[in-house]
Formats: sequence, C-alpha cells, structure tokens
Amino acid sequence: MAGPSDGDRSDPELIGTDRVAVVAIVVGGLLMAALFIPFTLAHGPTSFNEERVILGLDMHGWGLLLGVLPNLLIGWGLWWRRKVITGRRRARTVVLAIACGAMLLDALANLVLGGLGAPFVLFILAPTTLGLAALTPVRGAVGVRFRVLLAAIGIILAGGVALALITNETSDYFGGYRIFGIAVYGIVGILWSLVGMNLPHGSATQGSADQE
Repeated sequence: MAGPSDGDRSDPELIGTDRVAVVAIVVGGLLMAALFIPFTLAHGPTSFNEERVILGLDMHGWGLLLGVLPNLLIGWGLWWRRKVITGRRRARTVVLAIACGAMLLDALANLVLGGLGAPFVLFILAPTTLGLAALTPVRGAVGVRFRVLLAAIGIILAGGVALALITNETSDYFGGYRIFGIAVYGIVGILWSLVGMNLPHGSATQGSADQE
C-alpha cells in the first residue's frame, strides 16, 4: 500500500486521494456499527446461533460483510494517512503498520471463512491503538480529540478481549455475547468514524517529529 511521497503533497490528485482515505475511515466505522445490527438480529443475543434470516441474509452473510468491509476501509485509510498520523517516526509507523496489517489479515481470514471468525485480531488491535494514542505526536484541539478517540478504542477493545476469554456459559448468563458485539463493533465503529473526522493535519505532527 504505497502512500504519497513528501514532495508530492501539492499534487491535486494526491490531495483528492487523501480525502478519499478520510472518507474510507469514516464510512468503514459507520459500516461496522450499522452492519452489526442485522448481524446480531440474525444470530441472536447469546453465543447460540438462532439462524434467523434478515433482509435475505443469515448470520454468515452479515458476518462476512461485517468482518471484511470495515477492516479494509479503515485499514487502508489509516495506512494512506500514516505520515500525518505518525509524524514520520519509524517506531510509530511500525505500530500503525501492525494495526493496519492485522485489520487486512482479519478481513482476508473472514473472507476465506465466509463469515465473521473468532476475534483474534483484538489481541493485536487493543495494544496497538493504545500505543498509537500514547505515541502519536499531535497538537491542538484536533490532536487531543484524535488521541482520546484512539485511547477509547484501545480500552474498549481490551475490554472485548477480557469478555472473549470468558466461557460461553458464563457470558450468556449476563448477556456478554451481545455486550461484546455492541462494544467492539457498535461503539468502536462510531469511534473509528470520529477518528476519520479528526485526523491531524501535516502541520500538527511535523513540529513534534522534528523535535525528537
């Protein structure tokens, strides 16, 4: 996934692609939140699949869309905008690369499975989003919102990891399966869309990068 070089930022075509990348993150987040609704209605509130059909698709069909489209859009959008997100620092770029790579690999795995697979990706996304929140060099109100949103995503995903480790019998007793989905897909999806709306500008990261 090649991004624009430092000297090409004035190219109108590249500026347009940057905007497309932002839209991809926003749309990917909204899709994640929206697609969870028919998925959970088709599956049911517990770990037991009730095999309902919603708008012509069962749990597997909705799970396929939920597990592929948001990951692809958010992962590509973040990677394209990596230079303003990371301040062009190698360590931060590596963390972002791990996060984006995990999203793309999860999308590929779900595509191969033909549905929404086990959420192993959370074990990678939780620490990497928290790491980016701590390390991304941003300033100003937009920068603060950006870091807070990333931190919120990381914390919720970490909570999702904890819920995923609970046995189905125990989780079903207090509605853990649906709580997990609402948090990890519904709330996190909305937060990803807000991340897209609050991406820092190049000037917000360059100064911090130059100082390190």
